[in-house]
Amino acid sequence: EKLFDIMQDRFKESGFGISVDNPFAGGSKTVAGNVAEDCNIWTIQLEINSKYINNKKFAEYLKKIIDILSGIVEFMKKS
Repeated sequence: EKLFDIMQDRFKESGFGISVDNPFAGGSKTVAGNVAEDCNIWTIQLEINSKYINNKKFAEYLKKIIDILSGIVEFMKKS
């Protein structure tokens, strides 16, 4: 749960909008949900708005996202 809080804080600090447990049009069954249920482990599913991936205008935001995720992986490696 600490990892979730850190992720949420890092994205918010960088100006990204965050939604938690907000269902989307894709349906209720997700890979993360199935893995959590089948393997009895805690999972996180991260959805990134396609505008950050598909539009050069938002390239700086994609770099921020990558930097945030890289920082989180480094934090996890040390923990």
